[in-house]
Amino acid sequence: MKKRTLLLLVSLGLSLIFLAGCGVKKADIQGKWHIQDASGTDMTMTITEKSFKMDGESLDYKYTGKGTENGTRYITITVKGEHYTIFFPEKDKNLALMLQADKKDEPLKGNLVFAMNKSEKPDFDKYAKKYWKSDKD
Repeated sequence: MKKRTLLLLVSLGLSLIFLAGCGVKKADIQGKWHIQDASGTDMTMTITEKSFKMDGESLDYKYTGKGTENGTRYITITVKGEHYTIFFPEKDKNLALMLQADKKDEPLKGNLVFAMNKSEKPDFDKYAKKYWKSDKD
């Protein structure tokens, strides 16, 4: 009986550690990103704890939450009153997409703004085709 209880506790503990490691956190969006917009313009964006800098312009953002929907992990932010979502379509947190959300309570619905990658230049069209299904399609 004691062995079974111990085994159950160990299994539960390992499961919780695994689940905690699968999530997304605010620090995952921070750093230097290569980005491309819908017109094919390549830029770099540096995201810090409270702001992001792009083409010499710095904008403050407010972290508003995180979540998972249908296996897609995301972080929500607000910039100048507008709602944005940065989501990670794969396990690799070096690849992300940013969209402007139509509604605060529907973070994965809206217009795709940027394809993002920390290690290489992304291809907006390729990322959009592979990872994005717009509700307007």
